[in-house]
Amino acid sequence: VQAEDDALVRMLLDAGAPMGAGRTPPLRVAVQAQHVALARQLLEAGAPLDSGEGGKPLLQVAFDANNKALVQLLLEGGASRTDVLPAVLAFPCQIPGRFKWSGIAALGNKLYCAPYHASDILVIDAAEERILTMPCGLDGQLKYAGIAAVGDRLFCAPYNAREVLVIDAESDTARTLPAGPVLDGTCKYYGIAAVGSKLYCAPFDADNVLVIDADTEEVYTIPCEVEGSGKYYGIAAVGSKLYCAPCNASAVLVIDSETDRTHTIPCGAEGHSKWNGIAAVDTKLFWARHATVS
Repeated sequence: VQAEDDALVRMLLDAGAPMGAGRTPPLRVAVQAQHVALARQLLEAGAPLDSGEGGKPLLQVAFDANNKALVQLLLEGGASRTDVLPAVLAFPCQIPGRFKWSGIAALGNKLYCAPYHASDILVIDAAEERILTMPCGLDGQLKYAGIAAVGDRLFCAPYNAREVLVIDAESDTARTLPAGPVLDGTCKYYGIAAVGSKLYCAPFDADNVLVIDADTEEVYTIPCEVEGSGKYYGIAAVGSKLYCAPCNASAVLVIDSETDRTHTIPCGAEGHSKWNGIAAVDTKLFWARHATVS
């Protein structure tokens, strides 16, 4: 195996040579050498997937080498995805500027980032690990803060923008939904989440919740009865209800999507800049701490 001699390996396997002997089993040698053909021969002959004494899992070795063919081969051979530790991969963006995007959402194998200061939508192709951009047709700063998908479209929450940005993932095009005086003002909404075919935007400085009906593309608001600026920073859904993370507000905002009505739940904490992000796991919601709250 170390000599990477396919024919010799085949001859030894046909002769019944052991495949799991020694501190470094032959399959591990083939994986470390990134020799896909040899690894396939060994797996087809029944080579065990154990990694030898003290070695890291074979799938981790292939993953660390960024060898997609080898990773796929090991998965098909029975390797467990849990053998791979979480990792952060970085690939260059090479788009100048600061505070370019705010919010990210997945649709199929692609991820879309809402343009904050940027004049383009950022598109990340997860399958090919490459970055693309799509014009949004809008200038200015602090445009959108949050993005969510319904069907094959994505909708961006207007922060300073006066239109809802709609991205069509099938055609890779963007357009806007005008809403007239409904979207006057600045620092309006921060975060967007969907329940069914409706999307709800968390009120930051706005005194209402913005609702987008993806079926009809109607844009309207419902009162939230919470005053102040910087109220909520992020929104997540559990069942038919949505919950907004209190940034400066002293209570959680709850939106009932069945009735389009809101109410609040005391959060037990005072002060400013408390939480800035929220996500659901089953029936529980977790907030990202922003300042000095628990």
